[in-house]
Amino acid sequence: TAQTSPPSSAMGLASRDEVRVILAVSFSALSALGSGLVVLVFLRFRRLHTFAFRIVFAIACNDLLASSSYFWSSASLGDEGGPACQLQAFASGYFYLASMAWSTATAYTMERVFRSARSLTTINQNSLQTKFLVCCQIFPLLCALMPFVFNAYGFAGAWCWVKSPERDPDYEMIRIFAYYLWAWLAIAYCTYAYTHIYCAYKDMMVNNAYGSGESAFATWKILRFYPLALLFSVAAGTANRVHEAFNPSPFVLQILHVSTETNLGTLDALIFFCNPLVRRELRIYFDKKINSAFTTSDMRPSELRQEPYESSRNFSILSRKSFPDGQNDYKMMMTESGMHD
Repeated sequence: TAQTSPPSSAMGLASRDEVRVILAVSFSALSALGSGLVVLVFLRFRRLHTFAFRIVFAIACNDLLASSSYFWSSASLGDEGGPACQLQAFASGYFYLASMAWSTATAYTMERVFRSARSLTTINQNSLQTKFLVCCQIFPLLCALMPFVFNAYGFAGAWCWVKSPERDPDYEMIRIFAYYLWAWLAIAYCTYAYTHIYCAYKDMMVNNAYGSGESAFATWKILRFYPLALLFSVAAGTANRVHEAFNPSPFVLQILHVSTETNLGTLDALIFFCNPLVRRELRIYFDKKINSAFTTSDMRPSELRQEPYESSRNFSILSRKSFPDGQNDYKMMMTESGMHD
């Protein structure tokens, strides 16, 4: 008969499931925090509103929503057919798949940039953004809705997703087509794209055409880690699901699955804040705030009224000392990194 209650004792979750829930919620909270900061920084600094960073912004938004789906894990196990369980199952499947699709879009973007550099052509960014929106948000939606057709969403251990194959072997195929098949197709494409980019760059170096691909390779250096974060996030989960298809998974593998999958947002946030353009924007912003605080604290109210632009003038001097080339230097960085519109 079908299992209609959560796989736990009457008093609550079993101890191992409790550990998995605690880890999932803890790492998801960290991922949500990191993804939220990425969203805030992107919205705050208009200079980051470029084509490549808009892809990063989309990754962060999906990471944030995917991580948030674990916050009501305990509540979702109260009723398999209830809205909490069904919503968690759908949200975790959809937003993780969408984040994975946008990570794949970074690999596609890098390959297109290199291809355009070699052929001396330009990329139609508006057309590309429309294609990304359809492929990275609409297609995952279809995959996430598919389990509803088979009534496959329900208890999946310590939270809700596609039901355990122990209840029906067909659920294993639904899990594959709802998530894992696309995850590994994405990783396979990213591997192909990386190989193609590396070979193209070496060819440019051999033919002394480094200048034509320098900006493209700079873009690759900035975006290259997003597909690697995807691989890190998916590997343990795939190994766990494959093992479960034949035998019960060891607890260590289950822990690795939870820990790596829920840390995707954290990894993507670390990649974002290691970006030199992001660090530059933050450095300028905080230098301005600190300089303004020191300037206004040493002035009397009458001086503040008489010299309203003194703080900005001092910041301008500080910026020129820190970044001698000023805005021209910033524009050069944006051009060299392939981040300009």
